[in-house]
Amino acid sequence: MNIRRLAVGKDGCARICFFGDLHIGAKTHDSELVDKVLAKCLSENIYIVGMGDYCEAGTRESVGSSLFEQTSSPQEQLDRIIGLLKPFSATGLLLGVHGGNHEERIFKNTGINLGKVIADNLKTRYLGDASFNLFMVGGNSFKVFTMHGRGNSATAPAKLAYVMRMGGNVNSDLFVCGHMHDLIQGETTIQDIDKKKQIIVDRKRKFLISGSFLSWDTSYAQASGMSPGRLGSPVAIFNGDSNKKEININFLEK
Repeated sequence: MNIRRLAVGKDGCARICFFGDLHIGAKTHDSELVDKVLAKCLSENIYIVGMGDYCEAGTRESVGSSLFEQTSSPQEQLDRIIGLLKPFSATGLLLGVHGGNHEERIFKNTGINLGKVIADNLKTRYLGDASFNLFMVGGNSFKVFTMHGRGNSATAPAKLAYVMRMGGNVNSDLFVCGHMHDLIQGETTIQDIDKKKQIIVDRKRKFLISGSFLSWDTSYAQASGMSPGRLGSPVAIFNGDSNKKEININFLEK
């Protein structure tokens, strides 16, 4: 479990960007949007959780033609993501990184775990495929479950339904999944017991798909008949006021 106390801003809130599915080296990778999102996060002291699939990592055994279409080598892709995230590591804003199925391509061929290589180089926690996180913000604590995810749902409603179904397996305030290449949020309300006040209360649970940086035109998604997804990353805003525990979502997108 990843337990961290987060610094709050003047508004009493802490912000986390769930940043993944860059696919550096893919022919449709949007490097300009990557730079834009990270510049905003760094200038506004927004924390980062890496959600996996940083590199295209095409190999001879990869599905499709990414080995021949990728615009840089896996080593260059690795160097690029480490360079992008290094300022966040240096300022204490990098909370950890997940691996993804594209990093897994290298592991299957060599036994080298690129996600762990990235984490070790950046001196941050390697979160594996999935992780519980406990983020303490002001007078509140938030249970956040993060994972890269799997699956190939073709439409936005199907993607959200899949993520909400997976999120039903864990008790979290916020459930975040990558891999789906879209920016989508959902919410449910459940009843719970307020132990301090000894009353029954309504509690909101949020679900989030963490976007991507792959354009749709000429992509694998287009060729497979999947709907275009929104590009960019979500930012969760955690309120530190103990009298107003809530999470709001903004999107950093094109």
